[in-house]
Amino acid sequence: MSIPDACPMCGSSRSHFKLSRSTGRAKCGVCGEVFESDGDDVGGGTALERPRRSGSGGRGRAADRVKSPAIALLVVGGLSLLSSLGYSALTGVAALNGPPPPEPGLAPAEAAGRKAGFYIGAIGFPLATLTLTGLILMGGYQMLNVQSWGWALTGTLAAMVPCCNFTALIGFPIGIWVLIVLFDPQVKAAFR
Repeated sequence: MSIPDACPMCGSSRSHFKLSRSTGRAKCGVCGEVFESDGDDVGGGTALERPRRSGSGGRGRAADRVKSPAIALLVVGGLSLLSSLGYSALTGVAALNGPPPPEPGLAPAEAAGRKAGFYIGAIGFPLATLTLTGLILMGGYQMLNVQSWGWALTGTLAAMVPCCNFTALIGFPIGIWVLIVLFDPQVKAAFR
């Protein structure tokens, strides 16, 4: 295989490649993808291998571009974890104390429904917030390591959910920032 006409990661033309005869590598000047050479003369058109991932999972400029938004997503996840654990503790105490007594004259079926609703709210809502928090943290971690674009997107969307997430006020603008970065073609290509 000869030197490709375009970078397989970002699609930039061959004119953006930086070739090094001393190291035997070619590097895409746009996304930072590094190709290993099969021979000594990289500039002479020798074949290049499939790009190798670095130990950190990052890929040049794309990895640098996702670092700040990924850290911001992890901060949102950490704040969400703290608030979710606090809320879970409060609702756990409320669940141990039981629901408020039924109003006089309330039909038995309605009283049972209110009691069930109390326990569903006291247990279900904290579980939902903790689940979303886990998604946010997993998405931020995957984005930071440039490992899974799908997890990064899922975590971002979870950070933007306003109904079950206490940090949605900061999660929504950070989520928009992360989405803009994630949908950049060069960044998206780095996750593959």
